[in-house]
Amino acid sequence: MSPIFGNKKENTIKQQIVKILSSEEMLKKDEYYTGFLILTTNNLIWENKKGKSGSSIIIPLESIQSVECKHKLSTAWNLKITYEQTGKVKEKMIPLSTFSTSLKGDVEKWVNIIREIKSGKMPSKQTIIERFDVVTYIGGHSSSSEKHVGKILLTEKELIFEDNQSANFVLKIPYQKIEKLSVKTTTEINKLRTVLAGPMWSMGFPDTNKFVLIEYVDKVGMSQTPLFDSRNKTKDRIMKTLYEKIKNIRKTEAPITQEDPLRVLKLRYAKGEITKEEYEEIKRLLEE
Repeated sequence: MSPIFGNKKENTIKQQIVKILSSEEMLKKDEYYTGFLILTTNNLIWENKKGKSGSSIIIPLESIQSVECKHKLSTAWNLKITYEQTGKVKEKMIPLSTFSTSLKGDVEKWVNIIREIKSGKMPSKQTIIERFDVVTYIGGHSSSSEKHVGKILLTEKELIFEDNQSANFVLKIPYQKIEKLSVKTTTEINKLRTVLAGPMWSMGFPDTNKFVLIEYVDKVGMSQTPLFDSRNKTKDRIMKTLYEKIKNIRKTEAPITQEDPLRVLKLRYAKGEITKEEYEEIKRLLEE
C-alpha cells in the first residue's frame, strides 16, 4: 500500500483515516497545533487540522525507511519520515509544536517508538485521558533540582511529566502512591525549604504565585514532593482531575475484612515475633 496524501483529495483522506481507525488498534495519538499524529497497527497518520498549512497523509509502516528528529527555522522541530512510494524514496516533514512551543522531546519519543515498531517491538499502550501543555516542573524530586518546561499527561493509572526539549527527563507518579495534593504559595514554599531539593526556583516568582504540590512515595520507597507551575486555569483542571482519580481509586480499594487480623497474626508467627502458644491463644480469641 502506497502512502495516501491529502491535498485536493483531503476529504477522501479524512474518510480513509476514519476507516483505518475503525479497523485497526490505535497505539498512540498526540494532538499538536497543526494536526494529530496517530500510530495504528499498520499505519502512521498525520491528520491536518482545518485551516492549518500542510496536508494529511497516511504512511504504511512497512514503507517507512527511516525516521529522525529534524530542526527547521521556519517550523522548529519536525518528525522527518523517509518512505517509499511507487518505487521512489520520498520525505515528509511533520511539524510537532503546540502553538509557539517547539517540542523536541516529543519528536524524539516518536522517533524511538517508530523505530521500535520497525524492529519488531511494540510500545506499551497508555491511553491519555487529559493533556496539559506549558507546565513547568520547579523542583522537589530527588532525581532533579533543575527547572524543566514540559507537559503533564494523565493516564488511567498515573501522572506523567515529560520535558519538551529532552526525552531524558520523565516523572511518572502512580495515583495510588499520592499521599497529599495541595496548592502552595511562593511564601509557603520559601518557609518550607525542605520541600525542594536543590536551588529555590520559587524565589524568582512573585509571592502571590501558586504551585501544585504532589506528595507521594516513589517505587524505591523515597518520599518525593514535586512542584508544578502553569496557568491558573490549568492548575485548577490538574487539581480537579487528579482529585477525582485518587478519590475513585480509594473508593475501589478493598475494605478491611474480618480475615485481616488473622493474616497479620500468621505473619507475626511466621516472623517469630510470637510463640506457638501465643499464636493459638490469640487465634482462638479472634475466632470467638
